[in-house]
Amino acid sequence: MKKLVIVRHGDYCYSDGENVLSHAGEDQIRELIEKLVAENVIINSGGELVILSSTARRAVDSAKIIAEALGVRCNFNEILWSESFRIENLPGALELVRQLESADTVIMVTHYKYTKYFPQYFGQEYLGVNSFPMSVAGKGRAWVIDCETKTCEYF
Repeated sequence: MKKLVIVRHGDYCYSDGENVLSHAGEDQIRELIEKLVAENVIINSGGELVILSSTARRAVDSAKIIAEALGVRCNFNEILWSESFRIENLPGALELVRQLESADTVIMVTHYKYTKYFPQYFGQEYLGVNSFPMSVAGKGRAWVIDCETKTCEYF
């Protein structure tokens, strides 16, 4: 794996009994992907690109926007859904990513706690690096981990 992109779902609102992506959230995700493609962070040609997403509606909606923009499919897994009543499972998430290490780029669409804790956990456990931040990505923002240079950048 060359890059791991950890995306926090876009802004959302409560509708019909669940949290759904708002129009502003849709725009945030589109702008993020446009920026990542424009800056050659995500290159969708030649190599395998995989999207993993939480099963929460706001994350699913965000992942589908990314998938449509990049012309790839999404894979959904409940492990990536964390909130007050769902505890994050960092080892489980790492195992999901490890199963995809032959992909060039893995995009993980998830929530607050994963964007805060997973970059550092991934850096330590997968790359042997202890310098990655433990800071939350804003809605519609991402941490990009370059596995070759062992660096982490906020978008």
